[in-house]
Amino acid sequence: MAAAVLGLSLFVRLFQIDLAPFDIDQVHLLVRAAHFAQTGEIPLVGGSTFSVGVNIPPLITAILALPLLFTHSPVAVAAFQGVLDALAAAFVYAAVHQLATPFAAAAAGVSYAILPAAALNARWVSNGALVPFLCAMALWALIGFLRTGRAGQFALGFLAIGLAAELHLTAAIFLLVLLAAAAIRWPDLRAAPLALVSALLALTLAPYAYFQFSHGYPDLKAAGSFLGAPKQASPEALGVVASVIGGDIHARFSSAPLDIVGWVVLGLLLIGLIAAFAKGQPASALLVLWLVLPVAASIRHSEAVAPHYFLDVFPAIAVLTGLGIASLPLPPLRLAVLGLLVGLRLWQWVGFQSELAAGDLPSDYYVARPFSADYDPFLRYSPPYGVPLRYTQQATKLALDSSQGRPVYIGPRAGFEEVFRFLSQGGVAAVALRSNYSSVLPKPGALLLIDDTANGSALPEYRLESPVGEISGGTKKPIYSLVRLGESSLNVQPLEAEFGGGVRLAGVSVPPLAAGQPSQLRLEWQLGQAPAPQLSRIHLFAHVVDATGKVWSSSEDPPVFLGAQWQAGDGLLSDVDLALAPDAPIGGYWLELGLYDDNGSRLPVLSGGDQVRVGPLKVRGRPLAQAAPPRAVFGAGEIGLSAVEVSGEDVVLTWSALSKPPADYTVFVHALDAEGNLIAQHDGVPADGSYPTSLWDSGETVRDKHHLSASLAGAGKLEIGLYTKPDLQRLAVSTGGDAFQWTLS
Repeated sequence: MAAAVLGLSLFVRLFQIDLAPFDIDQVHLLVRAAHFAQTGEIPLVGGSTFSVGVNIPPLITAILALPLLFTHSPVAVAAFQGVLDALAAAFVYAAVHQLATPFAAAAAGVSYAILPAAALNARWVSNGALVPFLCAMALWALIGFLRTGRAGQFALGFLAIGLAAELHLTAAIFLLVLLAAAAIRWPDLRAAPLALVSALLALTLAPYAYFQFSHGYPDLKAAGSFLGAPKQASPEALGVVASVIGGDIHARFSSAPLDIVGWVVLGLLLIGLIAAFAKGQPASALLVLWLVLPVAASIRHSEAVAPHYFLDVFPAIAVLTGLGIASLPLPPLRLAVLGLLVGLRLWQWVGFQSELAAGDLPSDYYVARPFSADYDPFLRYSPPYGVPLRYTQQATKLALDSSQGRPVYIGPRAGFEEVFRFLSQGGVAAVALRSNYSSVLPKPGALLLIDDTANGSALPEYRLESPVGEISGGTKKPIYSLVRLGESSLNVQPLEAEFGGGVRLAGVSVPPLAAGQPSQLRLEWQLGQAPAPQLSRIHLFAHVVDATGKVWSSSEDPPVFLGAQWQAGDGLLSDVDLALAPDAPIGGYWLELGLYDDNGSRLPVLSGGDQVRVGPLKVRGRPLAQAAPPRAVFGAGEIGLSAVEVSGEDVVLTWSALSKPPADYTVFVHALDAEGNLIAQHDGVPADGSYPTSLWDSGETVRDKHHLSASLAGAGKLEIGLYTKPDLQRLAVSTGGDAFQWTLS
């Protein structure tokens, strides 16, 4: 029977194993493991962090390096994990065999073999993939110790829990179970096996301990921050663990709501929980603790409770489900329930793998939670799966065959180029299309490999000129497309600002600006050389300023070149977020752009200065008070002059836009003496050039200051008007002539 359980578990985990999901997280783990396998250089940490910010110890690197000693294939790594997790079903079988009937043991082993969360977790290359296997081993060993008192089994349980905690911190909770077992049968403990296990665990943790010592114990600080974070109590963990227990193959390892079958499985587990509790034995109480402790520890939490917090309870779920099936009243009923569950899960599993093989990759959508008004227990929920490894391997081969050593740009998903570098062992010169702050604009003719599951239509700035090949499943829906690029199509205002080092600001696109509202600028750069390390430390500043130079916006000053992987001659497109001050008045402004280094020193613009000015631009903000009725109207009823204020050599005009002006007009203010001689003047675009009339809207009031060229002593009147350029044609005035006369007192 144990062999049948193991065979079923192996089938589920290895069936079409190359359809396992594979992404950047897997590459980060495997790159470090491959380096260890090839060089023997002992890693200090595992290359990633737990969600609480603590570094993962290097045990995962050593484990993943084992298959990589013989092959570079991530399929082999996924299969290696699958085989080890299949053995967990055998440990579950053996654990229950010590407590109950052979049928109960078989039902428990089979329940683990077909548990959807366990099957998917086993194929996902991650630090948590082997936690259920180690916990199943620990469960078997500790049950055996409580029943027989064999010290070696206690030591094995200690080793398995210690290793599981190195892979995922949540398994450390079972040290309490270990202590409880030791307290119950402490006379049976022996120093030698415990010393050996302690030495083995210390050996696996030695590189990690050295890392902490040499780096100032960063994980102690991260753990302290997590433990000190405010906690809240909620039953969220109950819903998540219920989804892990009863979720189907399509829902996978996620906090999905239960379907009708899931509720049946959950009911069977509760029956098994009652049966275990009713036995009144320490070994059966251990089963209850194994499920209850992690859930209870998650009731108070400082972050969202995720399904992967419960990797360590998978064996207990299977054990209690098996005991629940075995507790049903009639043998035929028990056999029928077990058979139906196996048949249903296998049908779902094969069907799901067939969908993936056909290229029908699921995407997320809303689904109601249990007990909500629109909850449907018969609705199948299928969260995102990612791209199966099979298709990414095929895309890697397509890129290798087509590129002939030339760069292949990978997008739109950022970071996915690392996947292709790993799969091709460096054979594909993969270049990221996008980084955190920018997108590369490759030269025409370059190859772009599009991840169509991320939606190639999300690349409007690129012209996809000619297809080279595509990867798809049986549905013929593209999963990857390799295309040749044409000339980029950008809607930007051309600029010419050379900053040196081959970096040139070639264009900018400014969206409508409004006070208190976020806006996003788009900048086009032309790059004459490959990325230099110092460019990653260069920040962009973008300020919206008024005519006096006052800044009315804020920006994070992003390092726009950080992580960008352009080739010499490529362009770069960067999007910069701006936040306009909520009290910015309506009017004309300028956008000032420039670069500065880590020391705050601005980079010079080769044509002069240290910034580029774009504008004038309109900001829709706090309006000015409504002006008085106009004293004079200019043009075809376009602009009214409502007030004139004189202070020394400054003249402030208050204009009213009676309709939207169709053109840019220049304002003239001329001071004349009693004989009509010109003694001072100022001609210019309103608001010191920052607010041309073409930006005005109907009904708007504009204050316009002009500083005259000389003292107004001896002046008797002002002539005020508007004219066009370059023909110097003045607008007619409703008071007569082409200038409004203002008498000075």
